[in-house]
Amino acid sequence: MTRGVCVTNLLALLVLVAQLFQLSSAAAESSSSLKCNVTQQSDATFRYQLTEPPLSSRCTTCWEDHNKTVIARNADHVPNLVQTLTNQSIVLKSCLEHLTYIRDCSGVRETTQCKVNCSLYLEQDLPPCIVNTSLICLSKTQCLHNLIFGLVICVIVVAVVIVGLVIWFVISKCSKRRRLPVSYTPAAMTQIGKQIRHNII
Repeated sequence: MTRGVCVTNLLALLVLVAQLFQLSSAAAESSSSLKCNVTQQSDATFRYQLTEPPLSSRCTTCWEDHNKTVIARNADHVPNLVQTLTNQSIVLKSCLEHLTYIRDCSGVRETTQCKVNCSLYLEQDLPPCIVNTSLICLSKTQCLHNLIFGLVICVIVVAVVIVGLVIWFVISKCSKRRRLPVSYTPAAMTQIGKQIRHNII
């Protein structure tokens, strides 16, 4: 009977220890200070940064998308989604609105949710357009400096004036030739005139 009581007490103690271990694990997970911040990088990638790295290199880590699909586990990752992976961050080539980070260190499990509204990044204003006031653009691809543009305009104006003067000169010369009286003496009359002069002499 004493043996039966001891076995019962031992089983009750084991159950109590297991429950305490579960409660401590749940408390450790729920009281985790692990947070996640999301920022867009200058190269249009997205960094999901944890507030603290794992306590040990023996911890197992995992990043999952909103469908619970693993995109990175420990040092392995999906290359067409993940650009870089460290023990404290993951850089994605495109924005994902919901990532879950799971870390297990010697039975102590921590999770954190990385949430971001990707549409905000898409709706952000483009960087301000820098206007170069010293250029005059004739089209989207052809721009000239103010000085060069001015010289080109001057050359065109001078060329137009010269062409105009040449045309005016040619037209005026032709019109003067038309105004001169043209006398016509038939060849027979010229011959008779020569003979008369010869006879007189």
